[in-house]
Amino acid sequence: MHPTYLFTALIFFMTSSFTVVAQQSADTSEAIPQGWELRFDEPSATMDEITFTKKENTFHIKSGPAAIYYKPDMMASGTYSLSGTFTQLEKGKYPEAYGLFTGGENLQEENQQYLYFLVRQDGKYLIKRRSGVDTETIVDWTESEAVQPMDDDAGPTENRLEIKKEESGIAFLINGQEVERMGISELNYLEGMVGLRVNHNLNVEVEQFELSGGME
Repeated sequence: MHPTYLFTALIFFMTSSFTVVAQQSADTSEAIPQGWELRFDEPSATMDEITFTKKENTFHIKSGPAAIYYKPDMMASGTYSLSGTFTQLEKGKYPEAYGLFTGGENLQEENQQYLYFLVRQDGKYLIKRRSGVDTETIVDWTESEAVQPMDDDAGPTENRLEIKKEESGIAFLINGQEVERMGISELNYLEGMVGLRVNHNLNVEVEQFELSGGME
């Protein structure tokens, strides 16, 4: 091949490769809000199966597989309040859950751990903790008038969840009503990364997701 043609072909190849890489990077950065990460429960799950966007102060998550969503630099320590208002936009075929987690460590590793507090459309809440692939039930599914259930004809349903860590203990609130309170010694994973958990096949919006008080 003539040297001029070879040089032109090389430039074209390098330019095309750069364009493809740039497009892939752009696509990846736009797939989730800037600074956020997620981890699926199922390792084989892919980003094609979910939607996770942010507009102003509202997050929109349309899940396929269950996952946690978090900002690695959003860390809780000492006494703090973690809260968020969740709106379930569509009733699911099954009562899947959504809510908050705290005390996150090693969230992309095999030894991940965190404590989570969820509600679901049938008016029940749950508190569990995860350690690696294992989960331990702290409070099993419990019906509560504090949870706004989702009726067939009611339209979108809103629930505000809060985890409040105080010197005397940790409280779990739904729509301003305390549903559980435990001593600090009863629980692990109370300090660390915080975020959202959304289980299978849900369409939810999250507003006023806030961490206040003890932050690293």
